[in-house]
Amino acid sequence: MQKHIDHSQSASRSNLSMDWVNVFEAIGHPTLILDPDHCILKANKATIAATGVDEDSLLGKKCYEVFHGTNEPPCNCPMLAVNDSGEFNYGEMEVQGLGGWYMVSCTPVFDDSSEFSNIIHITTDISLQKEAERKIASELKEKNVLLREIHHRVKNNLQVISSLINLQIYQLADPTLKDAFEETQNRIRSMAFIHQELYQAESFAEIPLDRYIDHLVSHLYRAYNLNQEIIDITINTNGVKLSMDYAMPLGLILNELISNVFKYAFPEEQYLPGKVEINLQQRQDDCLELSFKDNGIGIPSDLDIHNNNSFGMYLISLLVEDQLKGRIEVLRKAGTEFKISIPAC
Repeated sequence: MQKHIDHSQSASRSNLSMDWVNVFEAIGHPTLILDPDHCILKANKATIAATGVDEDSLLGKKCYEVFHGTNEPPCNCPMLAVNDSGEFNYGEMEVQGLGGWYMVSCTPVFDDSSEFSNIIHITTDISLQKEAERKIASELKEKNVLLREIHHRVKNNLQVISSLINLQIYQLADPTLKDAFEETQNRIRSMAFIHQELYQAESFAEIPLDRYIDHLVSHLYRAYNLNQEIIDITINTNGVKLSMDYAMPLGLILNELISNVFKYAFPEEQYLPGKVEINLQQRQDDCLELSFKDNGIGIPSDLDIHNNNSFGMYLISLLVEDQLKGRIEVLRKAGTEFKISIPAC
């Protein structure tokens, strides 16, 4: 009875051995069994088909000699990591001997005494995937160049319009008309700065507002012949970045608020030097909060920003409430503070 059991177990082991060889040969990717010194102990049919070299000619050779044509393994060879850690490793490699890019995986094999003995080395052809990635990267680069050029041209066109308005201003004698044209010119400049930022930005998806607001403030200082010694503006953007859909209207809003401060908040020397604080914060729910505060004379208590003759105030409420679906709160204490909340930017 015992002899029958031993015979059955021996036959089962023999069948398992044959099954293992059949599975090894059936693997559709070039597969090797290596020793820890990179020597080829066995190669499957897919390896022979891919290399055009028979198995007897491969046995005993170093895998890097066959596949890479080198005298030592490449520095990114996964097998180096397997030898160090005794754990599975993989990586993408250009395999000269197979003529393309491959995902190379190395799996350690341990003997009955748990000693590290061999490595199963499988190469999967990813050449088509790498070519697709290269093509996508090339097309993306081309589109980025085109988008950058578009933003550059839009910025230049806006500057041309601004220059034409400037020429028109010199022809006007009416101070009210001059002011209206200059305000329009500043609005156009605020939009041009957005396109300038996009032209220079690493990403077209987000505009860093700190640099943009700095440019806008510097321009308005020059436009109104003022400087920080007269009216000091403190800007804190908290690293907020916005898409063009939000940055453009926000730039126009800030242009109106800063212009109003420069024109009306400090009418007499007793209010100088003036101070303005611009704070931007993006909450955890992605809502944007803008606080614009000055310590000037303050706007009249009976002024309704939704119902007055100021085009600037009308534009602010139009941009915040209609375009951005936000809300405005005006606080009249020690100057004026505009608190603007814009949902999910």
